[in-house]
Amino acid sequence: MHSTFKISIFRFLISSLVLCSVSLCDELAVGLGGQEPITVGIATSDSPKWDEKGYVLFCLCMGRFGNQASHFLGALAYAKKLDRTFVVPPFITYPYPLQKVVPFEEWFEVAPLKEYHRVITMEDFMAHLAPANWPPGNRTAYCVQPFPKDGKDCSMKEGNPFGMFWNHYNVDFDEHEFTRLSYDVDVSVVYSTWKERYPPTTHPVLAFKGAPASFPVRPGHRGLHKYMKWSSAIADVAEEYMEENIRGRPYVGIHLRIGSDWSNGCKHGIGNRHFMESGHCLEDFPVDIILTEEICYPSTRQMALETREICDIHNISVVYISSDNPPNIQEFESVLGHDIRIFWMNPERPQVDLYILERSAVFIGNCPSSFTAFVRRSRDLTGQKVYYWGLINKET
Repeated sequence: MHSTFKISIFRFLISSLVLCSVSLCDELAVGLGGQEPITVGIATSDSPKWDEKGYVLFCLCMGRFGNQASHFLGALAYAKKLDRTFVVPPFITYPYPLQKVVPFEEWFEVAPLKEYHRVITMEDFMAHLAPANWPPGNRTAYCVQPFPKDGKDCSMKEGNPFGMFWNHYNVDFDEHEFTRLSYDVDVSVVYSTWKERYPPTTHPVLAFKGAPASFPVRPGHRGLHKYMKWSSAIADVAEEYMEENIRGRPYVGIHLRIGSDWSNGCKHGIGNRHFMESGHCLEDFPVDIILTEEICYPSTRQMALETREICDIHNISVVYISSDNPPNIQEFESVLGHDIRIFWMNPERPQVDLYILERSAVFIGNCPSSFTAFVRRSRDLTGQKVYYWGLINKET
């Protein structure tokens, strides 16, 4: 593997060689994913310092935002446990081929993460630290089972959005390290093996194809959600909408997961207790409760009726709808009646929906949905009430 001597040679040569090569790569790669690749920065006295304890770096590439957020928490815990600096990844937006790389700080604040552990954004790492410390020609990819079929390399760029992600940062991998270790470093033998086999002196950057975390997020990692604080770009839009429309009134926030992809996915989940993020909700109920169509993919009429029931129970006359596809507003209006106001923003960024749902007096969500799970984790921090479709009248 790489020696400390080899790394130091690269640091010495980098100022004259790497900056030119990366600049050339920028010109060749413009337009990937609709965005320009990042450029390499010049080190100053304010530039971040290299952490000799090492780094954890990866593509947050599984699924849409809800899944990515769940993986983010697990990966953050992984870096903390190994005492390596966490390279904060960007989010990936869809659909293909219009994926975009969204830097973490566009949607969230970075500073709260530092209350938990050492972090640096992917953009800062690549611009200020990678050129001298993790340069081209000296980058190793780490493969965790299941391995690629050919077994020759980690296939870091195979599939979408992996290729787009690494190309956006002008990253190619020169060596590939295969390991049968799991990411569950809370298990003492797994933790000690990671530490002994991959010390930061010879393995300074652990770069993975995907997040070093399990899905769904482990219960023990859910509390890390408290470090995810919305940026002003999200908060300002949501607050303006709430001020103009909801005007300080209590409201029921509801999440509708009604896309055809979810309908097809629920076919695999119905009859089971564990599917996607169902652990967030079914753990509140007896073990004989399993996923049904009414829980996973309820009809519009069922959701409207249950919304009306919750409004009556809590004496609330305002409903805010968040949905992955245009909802049947007419059906809701016919069931809720004229005495309940319905709002549906359909923001360009679904993160605005999440902000508004978090602040509702009462929330109703979709049990297995990772989008709903995001709201649940946030509301758990403040003890706010959460209901689920198909489970409102079930005994907990």
